[in-house]
Amino acid sequence: METFLDKQRELAMAPRDRDVLETIGQAQAVLADLHEWHSVSGAQLSMVSAQNAAREAKSLDLPRAREQVAEAEAEAMMDAYAEGAIDGKNAEQRKTQTDAWLARHEGVLAARDACRAVEARVVALEAEAAVAEAEYKAALAKWNSAQAAAGLLSAMLRALAGIE
Repeated sequence: METFLDKQRELAMAPRDRDVLETIGQAQAVLADLHEWHSVSGAQLSMVSAQNAAREAKSLDLPRAREQVAEAEAEAMMDAYAEGAIDGKNAEQRKTQTDAWLARHEGVLAARDACRAVEARVVALEAEAAVAEAEYKAALAKWNSAQAAAGLLSAMLRALAGIE
């Protein structure tokens, strides 16, 4: 709450002095923003880490899971031919029998489920990487804005002080 004396001091203050005090207050706010450089570097580390995790899952885990599906299907096909489950007279019958066999084979079902889980993990990691990148860009934009504001305030202070 402002007192009467505070109000009188404010009225008695020269406009130039008020400008200086206002500029000093702005400078303090900008200095606080500039002090937050660690948030930019932290966001960058989070972004790089998330991108690496997504890249690793996509380039290593996903191909491995797809290879396991192919191996399980090949093994299931050998079992099907060994048991005589695929004996169709034409390609269409054999394809139908093959699809039915693979749809019931536990090894194939397990490999496909594992592959779908890896695919979902890759999608989630890519989404995390995109969010981390957006957070980094926002932190960097705030930092750049604070730098520009600091330059402007510096110029204002020099002008108020009469320094060219």
